[in-house]
Amino acid sequence: MEALWRRPDILLFRPLITQSYWKGERKAIREPARWDYSNVTAVEVETMLGHRSQIKHNLEKNRVYSAVTFVTDSDGHAERLKEILGEGSYTVLVEDIGEVEEEAPDDLDSFLVGLVKDGWPGMTAAAERAHVNRRTVQRHMDGLIRLGVIAQNEEDKYHMNPIKQEQPRASIAEP
Repeated sequence: MEALWRRPDILLFRPLITQSYWKGERKAIREPARWDYSNVTAVEVETMLGHRSQIKHNLEKNRVYSAVTFVTDSDGHAERLKEILGEGSYTVLVEDIGEVEEEAPDDLDSFLVGLVKDGWPGMTAAAERAHVNRRTVQRHMDGLIRLGVIAQNEEDKYHMNPIKQEQPRASIAEP
């Protein structure tokens, strides 16, 4: 069985179309009780565009389907999606799904390291500045600690690890 994380957000099936002859004439008949498994569209909803690798992964994992559609919440996000994905066989649709989310920094880890260097503002403030949720910031901070880039003291305050003063080059937390 396919792992859940490998599936798209939405799978769109169409009714099966069969051919029938009636009074000597060939007709296409739509069968609403049967599905056409050869013509399935994978739909990915992308409102936060901060994880370039995840967006590319979403395109790659859905190549097994006959079509891939990305749905986003603004024209700006649609253009950014097309820029990230490059040329290819996919569709991008813009749907009004409520409040438009701000984009997270391209390299969230480097952004967070910069905040630590300048004086850690706190988890909530960091999440607000990066336009991501607290859980995402915590996951990235935990990854930076594991890599030894930053350290955390007894009062839960972050500071640069004196051994590793350089910023990370790649994202270390998968969304």
